[in-house]
Amino acid sequence: MNWIQNPTLTGETVKLIPLEKTHFPELELMAKDRRIWESTLSDCSDAETFKTTYETALLEKEQGSQFPFVILHLAEQKIIGSTRFLDIQPNHKKLEIGWTWLHPDYWATEVNFECKLLLLTYCFEYLKTNRVQIKADENNIRSRQAIQKIGAIYEGTLRKDMIRDNGIIRSTAYYSLLDSEWAGVKPALQNLYKGRKTKNKNMQIQNSTIENLDTIFHLYRLATDFQTTKFWVQWPEFDRQLVIDEIKENRQWQLCIADTIACVWATTFDDPDIWEEKNVDPAVYIHRIAVNPAFRGQHLVMAIVEWAKTFALQNDKQYIRLDTVGENHQLIQHYQKCGFDFLGLSTLKHTDQLPSHYKNATVSLFQITC
Repeated sequence: MNWIQNPTLTGETVKLIPLEKTHFPELELMAKDRRIWESTLSDCSDAETFKTTYETALLEKEQGSQFPFVILHLAEQKIIGSTRFLDIQPNHKKLEIGWTWLHPDYWATEVNFECKLLLLTYCFEYLKTNRVQIKADENNIRSRQAIQKIGAIYEGTLRKDMIRDNGIIRSTAYYSLLDSEWAGVKPALQNLYKGRKTKNKNMQIQNSTIENLDTIFHLYRLATDFQTTKFWVQWPEFDRQLVIDEIKENRQWQLCIADTIACVWATTFDDPDIWEEKNVDPAVYIHRIAVNPAFRGQHLVMAIVEWAKTFALQNDKQYIRLDTVGENHQLIQHYQKCGFDFLGLSTLKHTDQLPSHYKNATVSLFQITC
């Protein structure tokens, strides 16, 4: 008799349903997005690879060595990804959670937190496991950060551990949770899930429209006033046509909380005058973050960063970048806390096409690798 007896695990947002062959068509459709497989051993956006991978998963389910699930989004009533138990060892009361993937539309949502909460609760409270293992490609920063967020302990990296289907050799970072740690991890994971769910419900990020133009410039003026009180380099009066063009090109964004614009920013996919030779890198550049004073202190830049990670991946970009004029240590520390690496200072050479506060300026450069 297999240790795992065909459980269906139901939460508030998702239901984890034991994989059946009838799920293949819908699951394969979700798997077509190649961004999902960039750091995995196999590329299941390929139809034959998908078929082989998931037929093997069903076979190993019968043998008791794996147990795959599909992830059903309850509100939308559609399959959005998959996860599974593997390396199941009942004699040693341990197993691994892995092969977890979601369609990119559900990245940076509450879904992954609830999936892990459902799986780990089943492991520690029903199966009474001693150890649950989770692993990721050493270079898959997004997955490793997600694993660390749920409270798993990093145990080390196996160098040159596996070979992907494309021949690339990968090293694997190993993490684990123990039964003795679960009592502390569970409430933290529940809070992460609830916090992300509430945040996504109350907070919306969307493109700005021409009707928002006056509000955008009002926030710019308030930002300039705030810069004055801090003795920072102040923004000039920006050209309205610049912002109108950004709106037309869907490059002006707003974060709304309870139908109020809490902050605005702009994006580009190149910034040669500031980033010079680094401009060839695939990157999203964030400009002119202006926060509504009523919402200061609510970590909105961190919310923008989480959005930008998904936005970058959706547009096949590897980096998120921004700059500030001058060497402002308070701002440098702020952006570092938001997840940016401070790359140092750069003296600009070509500023004719830039706003006036960039003239003959030194800028601080920041970057996140997705």
